[in-house]
Amino acid sequence: EILLHTLPLPHTSTMTTESTKARVHSESISISAEKKKTWKQQSKHLLEELRSLPGNSKCFQCGSENPTWASINLGLLFCLKCSGQQRGLGVSISFVRSITMDSWTETQFEMMRQGGNDIFLASCPDKDYFSDAAELYRLQLKAKANDEDVPMALTEEDKERISQLRTQHEEQLKRRNKKSVSPEWQPDASSQTCQQCPTKFTFTKRRHHCRKCGQLVCGKCAPSSNTIPLPQFGYNEPVRCCLRCFTPPGYKPKN
Repeated sequence: EILLHTLPLPHTSTMTTESTKARVHSESISISAEKKKTWKQQSKHLLEELRSLPGNSKCFQCGSENPTWASINLGLLFCLKCSGQQRGLGVSISFVRSITMDSWTETQFEMMRQGGNDIFLASCPDKDYFSDAAELYRLQLKAKANDEDVPMALTEEDKERISQLRTQHEEQLKRRNKKSVSPEWQPDASSQTCQQCPTKFTFTKRRHHCRKCGQLVCGKCAPSSNTIPLPQFGYNEPVRCCLRCFTPPGYKPKN
């Protein structure tokens, strides 16, 4: 009898552990949902406040209404399209965040409060984000947000840094815009059939040029949905290519 009382009950520890895990998981989900709800409310107020600043009702770059993206260290608002261009400048020049999807620190919010589209334009009317004036503006915003002494001029070290960033950006643009020689397109009259399969060209089965190899191909060998950008040839938007030159992942040919 004594022996029976000293034996542990089976599975008691396991059951307690599982119960604890389930409770913690449930509480975690509840907290996560509450955080999302709280941030959604905060982001709405944040957006309203930032758009109330001078010039912030429109995208700083293109002027489109109701911008929802911000450059923290420039104190500017942008639309989705222009925010992508800002990202290409690098975070030292333009640190981009979404007002509706990203979480913000109080310092980041304060930098946006201290800035504004019209205020930046008054300091940098040429919109040159790599200028000494723009760099000084970034440093001043950061100092104001952190309640530090506001610099009135750049140091030689600051000027050297922004000059190097400009050079790096220009070299990056040159590499990006460097074009290869586009392939020579085959003349329409040079072939009455697809140059990749026996399909004959007719009024309904039209010929197409693959933008990558220049061959005359039918719609089966170059589906209208088979498109990719070819920046090396100057095509920054998706253009039609044959399946030999580009086959999308998971592609299954139609019978």
